[in-house]
Amino acid sequence: MEGTQLKAWMRIGILLAIGFACTEAWPPTLHMAANVVSVPSVVASRPPHGLCAPSLVISTITCIGICLLGKRMGPILDRWLKPWLVGGCLALLVAFLAVPAVFPETRSALTGLEGLAIGASGVPLVLMYLHWLRALGTLPPQHMIFTLLVAQVFTCGVNAFLTSTSGYAVLAAALLMPIVSALCIRLVPDDGERNLEESITPFPKGSVFFVLLAKLAVVTLIFGGIDHLFKGEFDSLIRLAGERFAPGYHVAAFVVSVALLGFLYVLAMRRERFQFGYLYRVMFLLGLASVLIVPLAWAGEGVEVGYACSLAMYQLVFLFVWSLCASVFRGRPTEGFRFFGVVYGCWSAGSFGGAAASMFMSGRLSSDSGLLIVAVAAIAIAVGYSTVFTESNANALVSILPMREKRPFMEKCLALAKRCGLSPRETEVTILIAQGRDSAHIQEKLCLSRSTVQTHRMHIYRKLDIHNRQELLDMIEHEQG
Repeated sequence: MEGTQLKAWMRIGILLAIGFACTEAWPPTLHMAANVVSVPSVVASRPPHGLCAPSLVISTITCIGICLLGKRMGPILDRWLKPWLVGGCLALLVAFLAVPAVFPETRSALTGLEGLAIGASGVPLVLMYLHWLRALGTLPPQHMIFTLLVAQVFTCGVNAFLTSTSGYAVLAAALLMPIVSALCIRLVPDDGERNLEESITPFPKGSVFFVLLAKLAVVTLIFGGIDHLFKGEFDSLIRLAGERFAPGYHVAAFVVSVALLGFLYVLAMRRERFQFGYLYRVMFLLGLASVLIVPLAWAGEGVEVGYACSLAMYQLVFLFVWSLCASVFRGRPTEGFRFFGVVYGCWSAGSFGGAAASMFMSGRLSSDSGLLIVAVAAIAIAVGYSTVFTESNANALVSILPMREKRPFMEKCLALAKRCGLSPRETEVTILIAQGRDSAHIQEKLCLSRSTVQTHRMHIYRKLDIHNRQELLDMIEHEQG
């Protein structure tokens, strides 16, 4: 029975991954479709940030509207803004861009209107994301993460492939993607049995939740601005390198992203307690690396590495944000719309600021002013990671990315403590040690002195006949909960 259920989850997950990947890959495809000349020429000769700026502005405004509507947004989506309608709007926008390609005589009359079409796409795109995050939130957490990882890989592959094909193929892809996305979301069975509340860690309540949301919004704004700022610099360097190099950079970024996402998934599957902060840590390191490589790229070195780090970080930011948003729709559905509106709105606003700054800076930076901007950006990323929204905040918002569910883990801890004769206080200390908490945290959490914590740790290790935390985790993993 379990094997049959797992296969059913996998089929649903793959279907959702394909559909969600079509939505994720659609915006850059639309930007390339705005010019039906050879797509490598577009990538190599036109900065994409100028093209995406209108949609970022409209997306930000749409997210503000979603925040104001709050939980009323759910009935509006269900009654009026169904996936097939939203997908149809996205396809119509692409059809508008295809008119000059099919009828060249209209090209002069429609010149400049591609910006209007791209800007208008911001509204239905945000609404389609809402549909998808609600659908992903119905999955058990471990399957949700698998689905998002596969979707990110598909997205990277589509973007890499389309950079080396013709503009007409890009137009066709941009036209089909929203239709496929809407079809996939309709094919997912809506049996009401997938939303198993017991399989997710409870969210922080009250003001704690909203404080964490505010912190996440600030750090998302920072990452969005810095990502688009320096990606613009890498794009400029690629254009200087020549048209033939552009697809190679995207393929390199695809390889790095796939390898990184695969490593994270394997790590998550092998660890009993995969903390959500691990993903945030990798995202921070990639963002910092992409910024610090910029001076080398200006000197003609490491452009490939910097660009790959930048795009891989971009993929991880979205994996991070989508995981949080889908989890909120699952654990706190009444707050899901407002949560998404705040987080994605801040990303769009930050990205627009970074894109605008990138277009202004292009060709105007001296070595001194450029290094100053790099230093400020690196400090902003470091402060955002270490102070504004930390790994502990990420773990508090979604306590575990549970490839193993939390309830069995707690039951195993309690069963082990009972079998080995641990006292109630020793049991509490054991659980905190297994969660990776250090002595200072345990001391503060349980209101104990440092020496008392060390004494409890020593007694626990002696009773269990172990010497370190890894041996404790091994015992918990093999315990019959």
